[in-house]
Amino acid sequence: MNQNGILAFSIYFPKAERQIDINLGDYLLVHKTRSHMICRVNYANKQARKIGLSGTLRTNEWRTIFFDIFDSMCPLTNNRFPEHVLSLGHAVPLNWAQKGSNYGNVFPIWNKLNESMKDSSILRDLSIHDVTRENHNKLITTLASNNNLTEEQYREFYTACYNVRKQQRFLGNMKGKYKTDRNKRFSENLNDKLMITKRCIDQLGISKLHDSIKNHFSHKWGQSTELDIALNSNALKNGGVVRSIFRSNNKTEFFIATDLERKVTLVMHVADV
Repeated sequence: MNQNGILAFSIYFPKAERQIDINLGDYLLVHKTRSHMICRVNYANKQARKIGLSGTLRTNEWRTIFFDIFDSMCPLTNNRFPEHVLSLGHAVPLNWAQKGSNYGNVFPIWNKLNESMKDSSILRDLSIHDVTRENHNKLITTLASNNNLTEEQYREFYTACYNVRKQQRFLGNMKGKYKTDRNKRFSENLNDKLMITKRCIDQLGISKLHDSIKNHFSHKWGQSTELDIALNSNALKNGGVVRSIFRSNNKTEFFIATDLERKVTLVMHVADV
């Protein structure tokens, strides 16, 4: 057993146990003590309430937004989890003091883009951040739908929030950010390893996982979207991470991701994220 923990795909697993299965062979059974999604939702709600805004976002709502609406991708850059770290972003920034942390105001955003945009308007030209117009417009359309508005109505609402922001000077300091401590010691060499979370084993069973992993290695990507499949094809040619998504009743259930360079494969239940 590894007592120092394992970092894979920017995810920290505090405990790992070697397992051998007749079908899967040698793999690492990895454990998570807490969900970063719960931490992010709780933190976002707390920050919103601290300045008098609504903080009503629920973890199951964020999982729906993250996995099912945006397919665990940043809609502006197409950067995918778990290859990239995605943050919980607010369309109307909290320090505008207009809208809080709730279902209609959040979306997954690549953490580096989130840091560079800060509290900028998402309606402004984002080409300086290498965001295509197509992706930009898709995000606006999705946010409008999540608020039960037409795109035109949402743009009018957002512009009104922005104008109020310009007229008012908000004095709150919102520089605090949730950060995961990654300064850990890692004794495990993860090259050419298969990692499976305990929740996947317990809830899905070895047989189902074996079939899914076999399909993944045969380049059958489960219920992945066309965009995901295209990104996988590009990764197979140029290197990177390929990912399979598996859904049940239109909800993402678990995913498999492989780092093609290190040959590390992670099988993870959405409740572990």
